[in-house]
Amino acid sequence: MFFRFLVFLVRFYASKKRQVLRYYGIAYRKLYDNDLMSLDSYKTREGNSFKMMLRHPGRIEDIIHGTRSWEADISDKLSYFMADEKYFIDIGANIGYCSMYVAADYPKSKVIAFEPHPFISKELKRNAELNSLFNIDVQLFALGNENGEIRFHSNDLNDYNRGLSSTVDEGFSENIVDITVEIKRLDDVIPMEEYHKVGVIKVDTQGNELDVLRGAEKIIQAAKPVIVFEFEHKTMRNIEETKAGLNTLLLSNSYKTYKIIKDFKGVTPYDIASTGSEFNADLVCIPDLI
Repeated sequence: MFFRFLVFLVRFYASKKRQVLRYYGIAYRKLYDNDLMSLDSYKTREGNSFKMMLRHPGRIEDIIHGTRSWEADISDKLSYFMADEKYFIDIGANIGYCSMYVAADYPKSKVIAFEPHPFISKELKRNAELNSLFNIDVQLFALGNENGEIRFHSNDLNDYNRGLSSTVDEGFSENIVDITVEIKRLDDVIPMEEYHKVGVIKVDTQGNELDVLRGAEKIIQAAKPVIVFEFEHKTMRNIEETKAGLNTLLLSNSYKTYKIIKDFKGVTPYDIASTGSEFNADLVCIPDLI
């Protein structure tokens, strides 16, 4: 009896300790389904906090936990251009760092996070629920320039960079996994009467950025949101065609394009059309009216 009572006490105090650590946002780790988990708080540019539960090992998760951020220069720009009561559209939200970041800074805004990966989207939803951020709406389908179904490529879940996924099959590990997912145009997802509320669009779809923006052109024309996206040759199927398409779409809608300089050193003008065959840049596109 004494031994059982002792076991009960150990489990009880261990449970209470985890509750206290959760409450104060202090990092803790435990074994869960053979993976290591961490729970910690992260700060935004405005000094607000949000929590994330991360599964280790994993490329994105380890960077977030180790550096206390994910693509800090991009997160900073998203928050800078965002405003309360506007919509932040996070396309390719992954586990949700940027969504949590913006939602924490702008509690009166609406964050719509799109992530079609069936496993990664569960991590995204869990992080949103962990923070009780009711202004985050998680959508479990892909975005592009069509409505229907599409082949979706991702690294195997055992791959270190398991969050890498796209409708474009470029730049993956040998352990690629293909599934069929639903795809929609953003113009058909957001009600027309709400187009004007879209303030910032972030696109990180590993090579499908042009199709995503073409499927959102009515919103772009109506709302003139700031657009932030990754521009990398390794993920593109047809480099010259994609460059020309992006350049035409942005110029025809009166956008100026800038490259985000790392380490919070600002931005510099960027000409998509004049880039060579190899490039890797994070771009912020700003309408002339700003």
